[in-house]
Amino acid sequence: MFHETSLKTRYYESDIMGHINNTSYIAYLEVARADFFHDTGITRDGEPVKFVVASVRCDYLRPLYPRQTVRIRSWVARIGNKSVTLRHEMLTEDGAVAARAETVMVRYDREAKASLPLEPEIADRLRPYLKRDEAES
Repeated sequence: MFHETSLKTRYYESDIMGHINNTSYIAYLEVARADFFHDTGITRDGEPVKFVVASVRCDYLRPLYPRQTVRIRSWVARIGNKSVTLRHEMLTEDGAVAARAETVMVRYDREAKASLPLEPEIADRLRPYLKRDEAES
């Protein structure tokens, strides 16, 4: 199963080349992650569960342009003991893949400033979105 977020690129995100700057792709991933965790209902005692970004990798395949609608498809690639790995595809209006990305999120206790084990109920909420790539099978 995939989660999907749509957004519209903005003119001020473009650079001198006329396309969307690479840093905006990372911001789009943040929007997609926030929507993913909200929509999957991952909470603890009614509050959003805290994760920190440990790693982001993005492969830029084609440019995005201002005022373009972008769909970001997200899924879980791995559920670890303390982390979850999300994969993303950014799709243009015509369905072409503009970027592929991977984000590793670590469960985190802000007060203790330490990672935490991923609770079983959180893993259960993530599992429907688990999709392993054929290369990993």
